[in-house]
Amino acid sequence: MSLRSFSDKKLLSRTHRLVRCERMCMVRVLSHLNEIEERKLHFELGYRSMLHFCVEALGYARSSAGRRITAARCMKRFPEVRAMLDAGEVNVVTIACVAGILTPDNSKEVLKQIRGRTQEEVEAIVACYRPREAVRDRVREVLVPRLVVVAAVPTISAQTVGASCVPAAAAQTVGASCVSAAVVPEAMQAPAGEQSHCETECKDSPGESTDNPPQTEFERRAVLEFSVSKAFMGKLGRFRSLMWHRLPANATLEQVFELLLDRTLQREDPVARRERRQKREDRRQTNSSPARRQSHCETECKDSPSREPRNPRHIPARVRDEVFVRDKGRCAFVGSTGRKCGSTSGLQVDHVIPVARGGGATPSNLRLLCAWHNRLEAERLLGKCIPGGRVLAATAWASPGRAQSQRE
Repeated sequence: MSLRSFSDKKLLSRTHRLVRCERMCMVRVLSHLNEIEERKLHFELGYRSMLHFCVEALGYARSSAGRRITAARCMKRFPEVRAMLDAGEVNVVTIACVAGILTPDNSKEVLKQIRGRTQEEVEAIVACYRPREAVRDRVREVLVPRLVVVAAVPTISAQTVGASCVPAAAAQTVGASCVSAAVVPEAMQAPAGEQSHCETECKDSPGESTDNPPQTEFERRAVLEFSVSKAFMGKLGRFRSLMWHRLPANATLEQVFELLLDRTLQREDPVARRERRQKREDRRQTNSSPARRQSHCETECKDSPSREPRNPRHIPARVRDEVFVRDKGRCAFVGSTGRKCGSTSGLQVDHVIPVARGGGATPSNLRLLCAWHNRLEAERLLGKCIPGGRVLAATAWASPGRAQSQRE
């Protein structure tokens, strides 16, 4: 039976039931792993450890196998963990996180603290039981290897060998962990028969070498080590949320800090401020020239006395800020179960009544929505066939200087 034939209610109900079955199966798997280790069956089968048995015999990824083995041993030491896994109060990941700090004396307290917590929250709890010395600020230079792959281009006339077997010179620089063997695009390669013929003639050609092994180059980079406070992490998270539209997906910390430094230097650097002042002076002089003023007057005389009305989709920065503060910088979407989204990333200012239906840019008609719920609401109100895949009547939050609202 196709899942597309299910109603929304039935699909959600079946999913919850399957997740409960999955939890029960996971507890049984952990119990079986404990029994296998107790009987030393992995040794008899030729595996030197439970980890190798789980990876090679059961097909788990190494990290998944390690978490399951750790959780299974923890469940064996502390039987109350089994009931918590059955009830969905904890999971294999969170149990594996706390397994190293659990003792008969603190097990009840720790297990109570991690009940219903996320992995990040559990890791913070574990850190309280494993304090470490403050990291000293340090900057050290490292050399990161990278491979430069250069395609060999033999000098052969097109009369001797078909033109399709002589690719253009290509060079590709790739990271050390991602080396591409094919430098010439597939569309440029000759068919298998012709390619074999070309390779034979290229090898037989005198004075030509097709051996071009990858060359290793080293890039000088820096490693920064320092510890930060919880408040710092909160500010960093807020900056990422506000700058989501200027950062690539899954942006690295280097990209985040580079954007932060660029924006700070652009605002505070005297050289940058001087350049901006000079540009403003140049524009002012251009706009105040006699020819410019005469042209402007002629245009105003020809046109209607009244100015062109403002773009109805434009949301003033003052109104946008008011909506952001009112909604506390979180997505205000409320689901059918009464759950509020509360996301802080990808925020956009959405018109409750779309502009296409006469909605205005007033705080009472505006709300913060994340990009995903903004798209959902647009499809619900305006239909899924949105021209160009763009969500209408919405503007990205973090663009107060734009007159034209950004759409998702």
